[in-house]
Formats: sequence, C-alpha cells, structure tokens
Amino acid sequence: MKHNFFYTLALAPIAFVYDIITETRNKLFDWQIIPSTEFKFPVISVGNITVGGTGKTPHIEYLIRLLSEKNYKIAVLSRGYKRKSKGFQDSETKAGIENLGDELYQMYKKFPMVGFFAHGKRVQGVKKIISKNKYDVILLDDAFQHRKITPGLSILINDYNRPFYEDHLLPLGRLREHPHQKKRAQLIITSKCPPNLKPIEQRIVFNKLKMYPYQDLYFSTMLYANVKPVFGQNTEAQNWDAFLSKYEKIILFTGIAQAQHLKNEIEQHGKLAGHFEYPDHYSFQKKDIEEIEKKYSSETGQKIILTSEKDASRLKELNEDIFKEKNHYFYIEIEVELLNKTKEFHEQILQYVANNRRKH
Repeated sequence: MKHNFFYTLALAPIAFVYDIITETRNKLFDWQIIPSTEFKFPVISVGNITVGGTGKTPHIEYLIRLLSEKNYKIAVLSRGYKRKSKGFQDSETKAGIENLGDELYQMYKKFPMVGFFAHGKRVQGVKKIISKNKYDVILLDDAFQHRKITPGLSILINDYNRPFYEDHLLPLGRLREHPHQKKRAQLIITSKCPPNLKPIEQRIVFNKLKMYPYQDLYFSTMLYANVKPVFGQNTEAQNWDAFLSKYEKIILFTGIAQAQHLKNEIEQHGKLAGHFEYPDHYSFQKKDIEEIEKKYSSETGQKIILTSEKDASRLKELNEDIFKEKNHYFYIEIEVELLNKTKEFHEQILQYVANNRRKH
C-alpha cells in the first residue's frame, strides 16, 4: 500500500506506537507472563495478520469438507462479529444470524451437521464445546491474534494481491501486528492466487515470506462455484459460467472486506452495470435497497442483482416489505482450490486430528 509523503508522515508515529503495544503484548505471551491455554484436543486456528478480506471463511469451509469426508464431528468457534446476542451461543439451540453473526450463520446454512458456536472468550468457548463430548475437532475462526489460546495447529492466510510482507501496521496500513509474527503459524496459505500461478511465481512468494524450517507454504485460488436465488423456495443452483452467459448486465452490491476480486471477474466478462460497495458486515437499510432497485430499474436488457453469500444472509433478515420484487436477487458461492501439494495438505490436517483426538 503506497501513501503520499504527508499521509505517511502523519500516520507513521501512530503506527510506531501501535507496533510497540502489539510487540509488547506478544512478548508477554511468549515469556508466559500472560498465560495461554493449550488443549489436549484438536484445535485448528485459521486467521490472518491483515485486517479482513483474505478469505478465511472459504478456507474454513474447505477444512469442514475435508474433515467431514472422514466423518469427523466438527465444531467452529468464532466471536460472532456484530451479532446481537451476548455470551455463549450455539447453533444446536438457536441458529439465527442475530445469535451467531453473519459469517457463522452463512456457514451453518451450508453445513447444518456442523456445530457453530459464538463466544467472545475463546478459552471458555473451547472448554464448553469439549464438555459436550460430541465433537472431534474445533476450528477457530479469526483467532491468530487471540493468544490466550495456543492452538495445536495454526493456519495463517496471506492474500496474494496484498501480501502482509508488503503492507504496514495500522493505521498506516492494514496489519494487525508485525509480519514476523508469522512465526506462530505452522501452515501459511497464500490465497486468491491466479489459477495458473507458475512454480517460479510460487518460489518468489516463498522467498519473500522468509519461511521458517518448521513451516509449510500452500497456494489457493478462488472458485466462483454456484449462483443461487436469495429468496424463495427455489434454491436450484446455476453454474457461474452459465449464469454469466444468461444475463447481459449485473448490478453488484457488497458489504464485505474485499470485493475487488469478484468485481474484476464480472468486469472481465463485460457484465458489470454498477457496484454498490458498503463496509464489511454492513447492516442494509431500506434506503440502500431503494438505491439498488433504482439502478436496476434504469437498466435495460437481461439484468440481475448479485451479492455475496455473506450479504445474502443479512438480506434474508430484513423485512420483506422493503423489497418490491425479490426474484432478481442472487448470490454467488465462493470456494477455494489448492494449487500445490493438495495431498500433503490433506495428510497434514488429517494426521494432526487423528493423533490428537479424544478417544470416545
């Protein structure tokens, strides 16, 4: 991220102080002055150093699919960002978006056989999940900075398009902590890569990351899988390519951290008629829908309104009277695909869980 001289001059001192604070905090954990809990139970953390938008949720879904194939009983624990509930919440008793938050609720709708839990205090949350005696592994969402837990396996996500080794600390950049804290991860996944990323390009990323001997590096790319209607009983999925060929114009609206990748994909096909971009975890209002609808009405030809899967979860919670018509609202499902050493990655995850799971 590049800034002009005066912007850098103004924010650099704040970033310097922020660095001192985060490094001091990490040292207190490293020296065990502040205790951290490690469980004799498979706990896998998926997180990042950068603020938002690296693709944590699709990677957690990848792990869910992988572990489900081996019939492991999976629990996912998150703080449940922007949920309206308090304390410990779980999908076993009430799985609404207000209880779990939009990201957990999004995953619950796709994987109802998985237990989804929200708790601001992760140590207590893990203990409660383990006490249920029904799960084999816990996936921690966005927990890289939550050092009160020492996960058995830590996965760090690095965005190929804005790698943390080229970024700066907040507020000058998007880094939550210094890049050398990558040392806490055993696995690093560089996400959002071009699907045809060459070995020499992978080697360049490897060299720039300055990996430690105990770390493994993987590369993943985003796949635009299926498109589904936001509303109604008709949930039949359409293939992304087939969807693109069907409509002349797409009006996109998003309330996610990084929508540029999806926007670029639509623009490459010459279909983007407009993009309404809102902050991450945005709560849509009536005026927003009216603005989007106005744009839709002004366009001619075969047209559609498209949003992200996470945004679709929030739309469903709105009063239906807000919408004049709902048949033209669709959302896109995003999945990840590994570009290298897929077998090795699977073996690493499955072996860790098998070696550490509690014997029932």
